[in-house]
Amino acid sequence: MNTTKTPSNRPTRPALRLVEESSQLDRLQHRIQLLEGQMNAMAQAWLYLAAECEMQGGFSLERMEESLKNKHWPRCVDVNDNARNTLYWLCYELSAARNVRAARARDQDV
Repeated sequence: MNTTKTPSNRPTRPALRLVEESSQLDRLQHRIQLLEGQMNAMAQAWLYLAAECEMQGGFSLERMEESLKNKHWPRCVDVNDNARNTLYWLCYELSAARNVRAARARDQDV
């Protein structure tokens, strides 16, 4: 790697290094987007599975929702905050789907 020297004889990084860092940043952003997409797909699959179990199995998942809302990761604060937000979102979505199904069932009975 070619480097240039400053007047104090300290080598400086070549301009090409910035391109490499940008490339590394692009790869990292791509990986993050990939993981976000995969997590969103898993969340949607979980919601569909939970709703289907609730509809076909004739049981309520409200107790599971309460357990999920009480889940904590005390040793990993960053994980805890993000995971709890995700669990609350999943429980909200599951509950909202349950409410829509109940409303449709009421409408059909009328």
